[in-house]
Order: sequence, then structure tokens, then C-alpha cells
Amino acid sequence: MTPRFFWALLPGTLLLASSALAAPMLPDGLQRFPPEMRAKVVQRLAAQQRQAPRNASLDGTPPRITAFSVEATVVAHRQESGLGVDISVADDWSGVKWLNVEWTHLDSGIRADTMVFVGGASTARREQGRLQLSPVWGMGGQPGSYVISGATVADVAGNVAHYGQAELAALGGNLGFEVRNRLYDPRPPVLRAGRLGVSSVSRSTPWSGTADAMPMVTAELTVGDKGSGPLAGVVDAHFYMCTLDETDCLLVIGTQLPRHGRSVMQLSGTVLPEQTLGTYHLANMFLYDRSGNFTVLSSKRFGGDTDFSRYFPATQVEITP
Repeated sequence: MTPRFFWALLPGTLLLASSALAAPMLPDGLQRFPPEMRAKVVQRLAAQQRQAPRNASLDGTPPRITAFSVEATVVAHRQESGLGVDISVADDWSGVKWLNVEWTHLDSGIRADTMVFVGGASTARREQGRLQLSPVWGMGGQPGSYVISGATVADVAGNVAHYGQAELAALGGNLGFEVRNRLYDPRPPVLRAGRLGVSSVSRSTPWSGTADAMPMVTAELTVGDKGSGPLAGVVDAHFYMCTLDETDCLLVIGTQLPRHGRSVMQLSGTVLPEQTLGTYHLANMFLYDRSGNFTVLSSKRFGGDTDFSRYFPATQVEITP
């Protein structure tokens, strides 16, 4: 059968796609969390829902993944290449709304994810079929072995269920796949320097010079890419700033991107009205070149190996009332 939903991925970002919605946004504020933190967020949400009192007249049952399997090989240098996924999801009451899938590149340990909205507003209680997932270029088109490391499914009522790798494997399908790519450029983009444009932002004060624009955190990055020809140049960059307890994050994305060689780019991120007050620290940064090759920098403060103070004069922003 032909599924009514599909997945699409922009390098380093999440794009939700369906016949009713095609905007780069995520439910429940997930977009502002780095990929490796999203699983924690949805698991925390699922745990809170399990502990909450149930109303018999409302939908308090999370949806279920009943079958999940991916094809074994992806040829990334072919146009429109993607990863075929056979999946069945079901919900007893309000209907399945979205599905988020996580994968890991086994050689590098890099993790990423993507999400699909299912069916739009009139969501069905059961969906099954083949999806064409395109994680390959979002992971840099890097050849090698990958594995699906988790999945999260949510219904219209807001119930969430997370499946770890072992739980997906128990469904009996294939979770591993190989990527082949003749055009892979092994030279990743690099960060030369960075600068945050603000040290403090009031979440209730309009952006400077405007009457009602939401406040923003701005930044400037100097980046480089040693690739040559049509696949050279950084085409996407974004980073996350998070509270140290990882309860909230802020996504800062590129607004003016360089095309070739070393160059300066501008980024900005919106401070939401519900943003948690406090200090946000640079946590993770993602750089992608035109071939899809990527660089991921993770802060030592959040378990990584990058000291962002080597690149930035200041690495934190205070969000005030």
C-alpha cells in the first residue's frame, strides 16, 4: 500500500512533512533540544504521563509501534536516495499524530533523528506502509554501518511512548543498514571562531528596534571548508544552548550562510515566551557542507569533548523575565 505520510530531512535540522503540514517545527518544544537530549525529553514526558491521574473519559493510553524494519542498503550518491522503512503504528482512541526515529553511525557514534507527522488533523488510529526516510545526507552521506537506536510515537491527545533499540529489535525487524556513497567528501567543515551577540535577553521584551518581534539570541561564526568544486562550502550551521540540568534549550540557526571556503555567517534563535529563565550554555554545534559532510561539536559541560571557550569570548546567555 502507499502510505499517507512521508519523511523529509534538511541537513542538521528536522523537517516535518505531510499533506497538511510542511513547516520546520516540532511538537512539544522538541526542536530546541539537541538530538541526543530529545530521547531524554520524550522519556521524561512519557514517565510524567504514566504517573498522572487518568480520566476514564479521556485518552490516557499511548500509541504503539507494532512493526518496524529498515532496508539493509542505501546508495547515497543516487539522486532521491533514501532509507526504506516498513512500519505499523496504532492508537486505541485519538489517533497517531507523529513519529520520531533516532539512528546512530556506528563508526563515529554520531546520533541524529528525524520526525514525521502522520495524517494531519484527521489522524487515523492505525497507519502502516513503507516510508522513504532520508537520513543519509543529514548524516553527511558518510559510508559505513548505521543502526536505528530508538523511536518515539505520540497520539493526538499528547500521549507519548518511547521504544529503545532493544524494544524495536523485539518486534523482529531489521534495524541495521549500510550506506554506500561514491561522492562522499571526507573533509568536514571546521569552526574557526564564534561570538555571541548578546549576554542577556529578556523573554518579554520585543527585539531591539521592533514593536512586537520576539526577542532573539544572535551569533556570528567564522567557518571553513576545504572541499573543492560544486560540493564545497558550508550550507548549514546551527547550535543549541541549554541549561545545565538539560530541562530547557534554545536553538540558534544560520540566517546568512557562506558558500565556499572560509567565511563569516550570521545566526539567530528566538526566545519563546515559555522559555525557562536562567543561564543557557553552548551545548552542541552542527556544521554541514554542500556534500552533506558534517562536523558535530559537543561541550565538555554536557559530556562532550569540546571547550567552546577556545572559540568564543563568552559561551553563555542569561534569559531574564
